[in-house]
Amino acid sequence: MSFLVKFKQFLSRNIILKKTIHYRKDLKATTLDNPNGLKKESKLGTDLNFKYCLTVPGDLLQKLGIERHHKIDADASCFIASYNNEPVGCILFNLQGKAAIVRSWFPFDCEITFGNRHCYAHDGFVKPEFRGNSILEMLYLKSFEILKSRFDYLDALVYDGNFGANKVALKAGFTKVKNIVFVKLFFLKLILVLDNGIKNKMYVLFTALFKLSLAIWNSIKAI
Repeated sequence: MSFLVKFKQFLSRNIILKKTIHYRKDLKATTLDNPNGLKKESKLGTDLNFKYCLTVPGDLLQKLGIERHHKIDADASCFIASYNNEPVGCILFNLQGKAAIVRSWFPFDCEITFGNRHCYAHDGFVKPEFRGNSILEMLYLKSFEILKSRFDYLDALVYDGNFGANKVALKAGFTKVKNIVFVKLFFLKLILVLDNGIKNKMYVLFTALFKLSLAIWNSIKAI
């Protein structure tokens, strides 16, 4: 392995900046008249079924074809969509109102607590060959019906670059609360909540450092 490849891997592991959007759904104000236009029916028809599970089946992600590393929170429950008795989609929830950040696109593991009577939707999956059938939209509608009797709010963190997930969140009636940025700069690990001037300036600083590191790498690569 060449020096440049090793150096690139070193930078990619130690200089990381990921911006997420914190969304919140007010379940108290949720009605079943579906004002946001979520689809109540799927092209798959009546063969598509939904169920709620207090715990996540151990082989669920494997059956959905999720190949990336994904560690399921021990407190997670889920809503599962099945077609012909086979799972084709799911949404994972933390009923304790905590976001256990362990997904591969975050720079480091951490935990964020949203508060009492908050539920956290920490991921949604649809089997690749079943995408485009409004499965995730219908899963959200089913979850609202059940969760609103126990919780006041449903929170979610969505990666800024995941345009599809952001679109579904807004369509499901989630509102943007704030931006949360995860920064790893060698041994320094920070979570920046961009709701005040100081941290916004810090975000600008780390963004500049991140761009500088990319410029250095591109210069070295061009040698």
